[in-house]
Amino acid sequence: MLTTRKPILFTLCLLTGGLFGACGGTNNNSDGSASDGSASDGSATDGGGTGSDGAKDGVTRDGSAGDAPAGDAAKVTFTALMIVDKDIDMVTCGTTNGPGADIDAVELRTSLNATIGFGLKGSASYATEPTVAPCKDAMCKGGVCKYSNIAFKARTEGPKNAVVNPTTDDEGYFSLNNGRLQLQIGDALGDGPAKTLESGMQIKVWEVDQTYKTAANGCICVPEEYEVYILTAPGTSVGAVKLKSTTLESVNSGMCGGTVAGGTLGCGTTVFVIP
Repeated sequence: MLTTRKPILFTLCLLTGGLFGACGGTNNNSDGSASDGSASDGSATDGGGTGSDGAKDGVTRDGSAGDAPAGDAAKVTFTALMIVDKDIDMVTCGTTNGPGADIDAVELRTSLNATIGFGLKGSASYATEPTVAPCKDAMCKGGVCKYSNIAFKARTEGPKNAVVNPTTDDEGYFSLNNGRLQLQIGDALGDGPAKTLESGMQIKVWEVDQTYKTAANGCICVPEEYEVYILTAPGTSVGAVKLKSTTLESVNSGMCGGTVAGGTLGCGTTVFVIP
């Protein structure tokens, strides 16, 4: 979240006492109550996701690095995707209760930007990153990393619906807290069966960013970074392909540092293309 690429926002977060969750995209008016099933203790996992054997992403091909021929993804059937948090705030956990990228929804689109579907209901799985510790509850603002509660992984399923509230708890998103989210894609409502992820299609990740900011909610809504991979099957990252971005929201440009379209990082709401 707050990194060296955002020094001004870091200062702002300190001056405001981290008024909003994740100091960008989440509301922090937490009552400090316990968060059952939190994934923020550094060890929680729902048994899905990539698990600890996914260290170093388990990736064997990287479509963004040029070691997979153009169109290579079309030769293999891909049925799931993985979002890997790349914006963990280990230094600034205390300014937020929503550490990491805040995922609202994942949309599969045609090459012409028509919606095919959203995250399949019941398919979300999550695991913490085995090589870097996440923020723990005691480290987060109010004593709870409430938006990284592992039960909230289901919020990433179905259509975009996150809401940032000015005085009450936010709704509809899940903070990755240095973890990995896996999903399949359903229809336009997130219902089954699962779709195949085909070459030329696009994946749009809706991350709580400046596009969620309104005059009413007063959200700081800092866009956060992550990577996206397509998978041959849920629960594995063997043979995964890392995607390149094609479009970043222009309203986030002043907060994304060197992250630009065409790279392997998403920053805020970002569109990726399947090779």
